[in-house]
Amino acid sequence: MKILSIRLKNLNSLKGEWKIDFRQQPFTDQGLFAITGPTGAGKSTLLDALCLALYHRTPRLTISANGNEIMSRHTGDCLSEVEFEVKGKGYRAFWAQKRAREKSYGNLQPVSVELATLEGEIITSRVTEKLSKIAELTGLDFANFTRSMLLAQGGFAAFLNADANSRASLLEELTGTEIYGRISQQTFDMTRQHQQQVKEMEAELKGVRLLSEADISQRQQRRTELQQQQQHQNEQLATLSQQLAWRDQLQQAHAQLQQLSQSEAEAQQALAAAQPQREQLALRAPAQKLQPLWQQLESQRAQAQQQQQQYDSLQQQQQALQTQLSQQQAGVDAAAQQLQERKLHHQQLLTTLEQVIPLDRDIHRLTAEQDARKTAFAQATARQQEAEAQLTTIATALAQLQTGKEQAQHYLQQHPQLVMIDKSLQRWGTELKQWRAVQQEQAALQQKQQSVQEKQIQLQQALSQLTPQIDSQQQTVSQLDQQVQQLQQRQTSQPAEQQEQALQSHYQHWQNQRPQAERLQDLTQTFLQLQEEEQQLRLTLQRLQQQSEQTDHARTQAREEYTHCNRDVKRLEQLVRQSQVIASLEQHRQQLQPGHACPLCGALEHPLVSNYELPATSALEQEFKQQSERLEAIRNQGIELNNTLARLSTELQQRQERISVVEREVQELQQRWRQAITTLNSPLALGDQTSLQQWLQGFQQQGQQLEQALTASRHDKEQLHTGQQQLAQQQQHLQQLLAQQLQHQQQLASLQEQQQDVEAQLGRQAHSHAELTGQLQQELAACQLTLPNMADMDSWLETQQQAVQTYQQQQAALQSLAEQLTTQQQQYSEQQSHLHYAQQAATELSTQLNERQQQLATLTSQRQQLFGTQPIEPTRQHSTDNLTQAEQHLNSQQQQLQSLLLQQQGLNSRLQQLSEQLADLNNRLTDAEQHWQQALEASPFADQQALQNALLDDASYALIEQQLQALDSQLTRQQALLQQARQQLDALQQQPLTEQDSAQLQEQLDSLKQEAASLSEELGAINSELQRDEQQRQQQQHLLATLERHKSELRSWEQLNDLIGSRDGHKFRRFAQGLTLDHLIYLANRQLQRLDGRYQLQRKEGEQLELAVVDTWQADVVRDTQTLSGGESFLVSLALALALSELVSHKTRIDSLFLDEGFGTLDSDTLETALNALDGLQASGKMIGVISHVEALKERISTQIQVRKQAGLGYSTLDEQFRVG
Repeated sequence: MKILSIRLKNLNSLKGEWKIDFRQQPFTDQGLFAITGPTGAGKSTLLDALCLALYHRTPRLTISANGNEIMSRHTGDCLSEVEFEVKGKGYRAFWAQKRAREKSYGNLQPVSVELATLEGEIITSRVTEKLSKIAELTGLDFANFTRSMLLAQGGFAAFLNADANSRASLLEELTGTEIYGRISQQTFDMTRQHQQQVKEMEAELKGVRLLSEADISQRQQRRTELQQQQQHQNEQLATLSQQLAWRDQLQQAHAQLQQLSQSEAEAQQALAAAQPQREQLALRAPAQKLQPLWQQLESQRAQAQQQQQQYDSLQQQQQALQTQLSQQQAGVDAAAQQLQERKLHHQQLLTTLEQVIPLDRDIHRLTAEQDARKTAFAQATARQQEAEAQLTTIATALAQLQTGKEQAQHYLQQHPQLVMIDKSLQRWGTELKQWRAVQQEQAALQQKQQSVQEKQIQLQQALSQLTPQIDSQQQTVSQLDQQVQQLQQRQTSQPAEQQEQALQSHYQHWQNQRPQAERLQDLTQTFLQLQEEEQQLRLTLQRLQQQSEQTDHARTQAREEYTHCNRDVKRLEQLVRQSQVIASLEQHRQQLQPGHACPLCGALEHPLVSNYELPATSALEQEFKQQSERLEAIRNQGIELNNTLARLSTELQQRQERISVVEREVQELQQRWRQAITTLNSPLALGDQTSLQQWLQGFQQQGQQLEQALTASRHDKEQLHTGQQQLAQQQQHLQQLLAQQLQHQQQLASLQEQQQDVEAQLGRQAHSHAELTGQLQQELAACQLTLPNMADMDSWLETQQQAVQTYQQQQAALQSLAEQLTTQQQQYSEQQSHLHYAQQAATELSTQLNERQQQLATLTSQRQQLFGTQPIEPTRQHSTDNLTQAEQHLNSQQQQLQSLLLQQQGLNSRLQQLSEQLADLNNRLTDAEQHWQQALEASPFADQQALQNALLDDASYALIEQQLQALDSQLTRQQALLQQARQQLDALQQQPLTEQDSAQLQEQLDSLKQEAASLSEELGAINSELQRDEQQRQQQQHLLATLERHKSELRSWEQLNDLIGSRDGHKFRRFAQGLTLDHLIYLANRQLQRLDGRYQLQRKEGEQLELAVVDTWQADVVRDTQTLSGGESFLVSLALALALSELVSHKTRIDSLFLDEGFGTLDSDTLETALNALDGLQASGKMIGVISHVEALKERISTQIQVRKQAGLGYSTLDEQFRVG
């Protein structure tokens, strides 16, 4: 991560907008730069802006919507923006907060943030999401950022003094070692998962229950018996079903005959009931002849009624129109009178207005002048009040400035010793820290001396405890050695055939033969099933051949019958057509008249017409219909017989193919049997179930004996192996005890040497401490100060620093207050002159206002007497509008009166015309009624209602005619069906199949079905049980194989889990982080070697991520990091920060480093060494910024960003090249 630029606005003392671009000169030439300025000027504010833009907080402050202590005073907004680069891609992070309406007194508004690329693509504008995106892109959150890239004030030792968990988090973020934690957790979870799977599979394997060989044989024998019984029952069921079907057909034939007889009678009754409809059809023709006369009469009646209604309506309109004429004449008279009154009123109004208009002009002019003078008076009064308020404010400020000047002078007079303290304070700080370091080193040496003594005592106690343990361990090793030798002798003394290798070979041979032996039982069972199936197939094949011959004979008879019937149908069809032709000529035959020529042959005589009789076509049609139906029935029967033959042929072919397949399977089975018994070296015959069971029992006993012998041999071997392992472990333990005894003796000698070194160092440290204490007490006494305690040293130095700063501030304030006091006195004199001029102007304007007010009152009173408060133009316009409206109203009333007179003339003419038409229409209506009555009396209808009933529309006529034809057709169809039912009943009675009735047959059939169901249920249960047993055997084999595979995988995972697995992932993660920390310590020690050759870092013994310091000047004594002085902590922390900059992983590369203060605790030589190290680091391409007020550092670094205070204002500025706008 590399910082490219920083932009800020109104942050702390840096008021205004500033931008520092590190891609511009001089930063591109010098990667090392300093941020300088006096204390409190705002140097750290630049780093606050960097943190604000990235993480919305600073190392010193937290910003929220309710509190913002970083915004400059008297401003309404602030912002911070940072451009940075990660892995070659540029990004821009933005943060801003405003007050309401951007006023300094407004309430704080929610912060606005944004993360975007330098190309302008916005990644996010949400606060929480931006923080997570920053951490994802850079690999650093705020805490890790301030520990590795930005070391803020007081934070140089953050990484050095962090606990193990915080240090592990930082190392993980920087180096990407979190993958090792996930691997550790995944290894632990996978081990537990495989252990659970093995337990579940073992439990599942125990739950598998198998049938014995005897149970399987018994069930297979019972299945064969049940299948034979089932075949016999199926034959009986087929015979009973055929007999019951014949009985059902006979009963159906009787019921159908009875139903058809009833249907024929119902058709006869329906035809008789339709006789009134036939008569209604006959009356339709005469009714249609009278219908035009009736329609004409009704039309004339309606026309006469309509004319009468129009005549009555016009008379009513005539009366209403007369009333309207009277009312309209009265309206015209009233409108003329109103017009005259409004003309008089308008003339009077014009006379009055001639006097009022000049008065209004004068009033308007005086009112405008009065308003202008009031405005000027108000402005003059406001200027007077403003001048008085400013005068008061300036007087108050003068008093405050004078008080502040006196207080500053008093403070400087009371603290003259602060001048000497200011000159010596920095040197005192260095000497005090050296004094504290000497005391800490003395304490460390004393602790080390005590620790050495305690370790000596512990080692002596441990040596005294190790001696009896070694003796006891030697006895244990001797006993185990004797036991192992006894087991080896017993194992070698066994005969060869009882040794494990021979037993394993025999048992493996038996295991190889076991599948073949188990397969013999399956082959025998399959052979018996195939024999039974072949026998059943041959019986079924014989039965199907008989059914096929019978069906073929029936099809031949049906073909002959179809030929005869088809010949009769064609003959009857020809006769029916001829009779229809003859019937169609009947109408032409009736039209022949004696002496007239025949239109067909031209004869003048027609002797056969009077005696001619039509042939009976109905009987021919009935016979033709019956023969056609019989022909269709024979054709359907032939189709059914063909389908049956095809089905039987297919079944025959399938059975023959199955017999061939069974024969091939039997041959294959015999071949497999011969192979199996050859492998097993057994003379068993295929199908001999008894001999097979006896041989299998002997084979199983042989396997059990071999397994028992092998188990015993393995047990002896395991005991020997266990004994040898225990012997090796005890021997190893004995060697460890002896080595531990030697190590304790060596450590005891080393501790004695360390004790002597520590005593010598304590003497030297006591002498240095006494000299330094005397020097410090003498210098502090000269400034009326005493030497502080070591615990209060930092607070004492801070108190003195604050006092010096206060003294400097009071000096600057005194000078500033004197200048401000002179300026305020000048402003007070000028403001008094302004107040005098404002008072004179207000007095003159007040006098002019009173004079104009009296004139305006006089004119207003005159106008009130003449016209009141009415406006002129609206009143005059209103009077004119009223006069115009009256004229328009009179014209409208006169036009309406003229229109009503014209309507009256037209209405009278229309009434005369309608009266004449009505008289003529009544005469014609009388003639039409007489003609209608004469025609009705001459018709077959008694009255008008009878005629209406006979008048059928076309749809009703067609419907009734269709219904009558349908009744005729239904009667004919019912008669034909009745004849066919009688023939079918005779055919069934001629071929009886049984003497029993349907109830007896059904009872026998139900009994057989129940027995068959019981057999099927029992057979299904046996088949299901055998099939389930076979599935469980297969499942058992599969489970055994799967269990062995899972156990093998579990052993691998358990080994891996022992090495790196843990529930929380710490085991492998801490190992990887330890390696990373070792590398970091190596890099930091290289930097420490350059900075200060005294100290080196190392990991604490027994702690994975804890650090300790090795003091090479004190015989490589190991110290805790908390014992380092301020300067020493800064050097070590700086070395760690530089090492972190070098430590690169796939996630984060640190190319920018910012150091805030900390150099003030270094002496000149150490400071020069630190700066040389920073120079070397920036030469590798890294940018380093240093914040300090140390003069030597300012002179050493040429590239600087100077922060300057503005006197007395509390604000600071940067160089003008960094100002925006």
